[in-house]
Parts: sequence; structure tokens; C-alpha cells
Amino acid sequence: AEDPLTITNVYDSPDSFSPDGDSRYDTTAISYSISSPARVTIAITGPGGTAVRTLVDADRTIGWHSETWDGKDDAGAVVPDGLYAYTIDATDAAGNPAAQQTGDVLVDTRPPVSLTVPASGASCRVSRRRSVLLPVPFEPRRPRRVPGERTRSRPRTMSRSP
Repeated sequence: AEDPLTITNVYDSPDSFSPDGDSRYDTTAISYSISSPARVTIAITGPGGTAVRTLVDADRTIGWHSETWDGKDDAGAVVPDGLYAYTIDATDAAGNPAAQQTGDVLVDTRPPVSLTVPASGASCRVSRRRSVLLPVPFEPRRPRRVPGERTRSRPRTMSRSP
């Protein structure tokens, strides 16, 4: 008897991507292995379970495969931000299905947070109202003198009169 068809080593990378056309993380790759030649279908569903895209519906050979999703639906439009699920199904030539495999990816087209390094000689202060770092001039602290506390001083040298 033949070994049953299996789908293994399923992962996606990057797990969150931004199909906004800036050439940075515009796609995600869904990777998997199959134990024998099979008809593979990868379906992507949006929040609420609505079908968004049939990424793959094709015959694949035994071994490792990687399919790229560009964040678009079946009509070619970029999907709204949100968490999307994918399912991988495979059926061998005899009609035997593999156990379905699943995963999810996050579409996030918000612009990345921009951080600025303070100029040399400046420090940062956190504003409680906005939670933003603001550069402020750097002033070294002078040690505080506590009343009644003796301060270090240089040892006095006594001079002798001849």
C-alpha cells in the first residue's frame, strides 16, 4: 500500500506584509511540501470567512513548493488591512485527499513608524500626552549639595614660616 498523501512544513513569510507598492514587503510566500504528486488548492479567506482569492489550483510535483500572494483578491484589487486565513488542500491522482493545512497572514498597509535619533548632545523626554519622544537640550547635572553635608575639598597644605 502507498503512503497517504501529506502536506507538511507549512509556513508563510513574512507573516505580515503591506501590498502598498513601495517594493518593501509587498508580497508574502506560502510554502509547503507534499509527499506525492497532487492537485493543490490554496484558498485565501478574509475576516469573517469570505472567500478572497484562489491562489493556486494546479498540479504540483512531490516536494517543496512556494506560492506568492500579492495581497490582491480574485478581481485584482488590493484587499483591505486585516487578518487573512489560508487553507492548503491536496488530492492525489487516485482521489485521496491529504489532511487540510491552514495558516494566517496579516495585511497591514499603514505607513511604518518613523523614529529619529536625537542630535549629539541632546537627550529625550517622553510627553505624557502624546507618547512621543521629543529632543531636549542636554545639560549635565551638577551634584546637589545637601545642607549640612561636608563637601570634598582638596587637602590643605600648611606652609611654615621661616
